Amino acid sequence: MRRIIVNPCLKESIIFVQTAAETNGAVTELIITLQPGGGNPLHYHTSYTETFTALEGELGLEFKN
Repeated sequence: MRRIIVNPCLKESIIFVQTAAETNGAVTELIITLQPGGGNPLHYHTSYTETFTALEGELGLEFKN
C-alpha cells in the first residue's frame, strides 16, 4: 500500500513509491506533486544524492558547490 503525505504549507503531496526500508537502504523513490508556488525552502543534504525528473510543467532548482 502506498503512503501519501499532503503538506498544505509547502503546497505539495508526496507518494512513497519505494522506501529505504523496502530496498535495504538502496533508494527512496517519491512522486511529489507541487502546486504553483509550492516546494521546499533552500536546503542541502550531506549524506545522500537527490535526483529529480520533471514529468510536467516547470521545476526550478538552485545548485551551489
